[in-house]
Amino acid sequence: QIRQQINHLSKNISAQTHGEKNYPYLLASDSYYYLGLTDRILKKGSISASIQGNKYHHELMLAPHGFWEPLNLHPYLGALLYKSLRLFNPSIELTHALSYLPLILTTFSLAAFILLNLGLQLHPVAITVGSLFFVLAPIHLKRSMLGWYDNDPYNVLFPLIIFNILWLVLKQRHNHQQWISLFILILLFGVYAYFWQGWVFMLVVVLSALLISSLIFVIRHNQAMAKSYGRVCLTLLMGSCVLASVLFGPKAFLSLFHEGLKALSNFLTPQLSAWPDLYISVSELHPAELSFIAEQLGGYFFITLAVIGLIYSFIKFWKTELCIPITLTVFALSSFLISLGAQRFVLLMLIPFSCAFTLGLDMILALVKKLKTSTSRALTPSRFFLLNISSYAAILLLILIPITSLKKSIRSLLNPIFNQTWEEILTDISEKTAEDSIVTSWWPPGHFIKAIAKRRVTFDGASINVPQAYWVSNFFLEQEEEKALGILRMLNVGGNQAVEAFHM
Repeated sequence: QIRQQINHLSKNISAQTHGEKNYPYLLASDSYYYLGLTDRILKKGSISASIQGNKYHHELMLAPHGFWEPLNLHPYLGALLYKSLRLFNPSIELTHALSYLPLILTTFSLAAFILLNLGLQLHPVAITVGSLFFVLAPIHLKRSMLGWYDNDPYNVLFPLIIFNILWLVLKQRHNHQQWISLFILILLFGVYAYFWQGWVFMLVVVLSALLISSLIFVIRHNQAMAKSYGRVCLTLLMGSCVLASVLFGPKAFLSLFHEGLKALSNFLTPQLSAWPDLYISVSELHPAELSFIAEQLGGYFFITLAVIGLIYSFIKFWKTELCIPITLTVFALSSFLISLGAQRFVLLMLIPFSCAFTLGLDMILALVKKLKTSTSRALTPSRFFLLNISSYAAILLLILIPITSLKKSIRSLLNPIFNQTWEEILTDISEKTAEDSIVTSWWPPGHFIKAIAKRRVTFDGASINVPQAYWVSNFFLEQEEEKALGILRMLNVGGNQAVEAFHM
């Protein structure tokens, strides 16, 4: 009922706003965080005047001092896309151009997913159906559709490319070819670090899978394969350490691991503390129930067949490519566990479960093939042909499941938080206030204010776990105007420094 009311209200707002746009607003709020950075790159040539290691200084965040944020290449790709589209349409708006980036990234992700399954030599019909379930999964659709200018699509694209290269490394027997592929794999992790602070999670998954596979080969007394897997594991670990040190500096490399694990811990276990932990209030960081996970991935049928496919992968690859089922299992279990802690990580489950689902379809088709072979002599050619066609048609009809789900959810997914009213107000603020003004609000509109009004904010969606949350809440709740203004002056002059100096 609440979702229906939101949809109804959104329609009314759209109908009442004057003027026409031939393209939608960007979706969610984080898209506007990256919009502001992209606009800065286009106008000033860089994301920030101050970059140190893996951090850049954002002077509009956590006023009045600014905030050091993890460096991210996503807005640079957005700027490149905008410049490219202007060659064909010089009058294209920045937000219009940026809205297409998630679709482009999804196209590459789909290609990587298909290549991955072709490398596993799965049935073309299974790959076709599995690819549609993958690309139309509710969690994937939501975070990759037109206007979703956030960095979520990279957490699908990079793992898929990494798995393609990893399994290529393990298949190659010539040392020089394997070393070249391994070097590319190390570079991928280095580039991934520029798009997601939690890239270390993916590195740990791959290293764990290689280590477990190597130990199994030791138990099997296959010393040659154990050494080969162990060498790949050690080289990947050392190479990633060296590359991160070169890219970000030795000190920054250590902080990458520490901050990545700390950020993951904050997402998974938000707690009450001396200062309010606002991660508790963010819906996508709430624990995910099994029903929610199943719904977001594609339903219980998808989950069930994926689990069957995961078991089947051990039967199919146990003797030939052991690391494939091990990697899928490690990735599936680890992503499932962190998804139970925070809903946003369900997106990471999509890759191993989609691959396992496709394996499950491949298993069904293999069983059908055996059945057809055993009954071929007892059937007439026409009946055998009918059985052959009907078996493939039954598998292909499964695509109606994600399409039906898409039809139900697409309207709510396309509701933008940002609208023309926001745009007019923030444009007004930009034109009628001094450039060094500070806008104090609760955290959700922070990215809007930075991107459109170009004004400093007290805190926002990228800096919610700070003491300023306590003071801003007290500012809004304060009954006496003088005390409220005192809080506001303290924040605007020194942030939380007055409190920190008092406790020193």
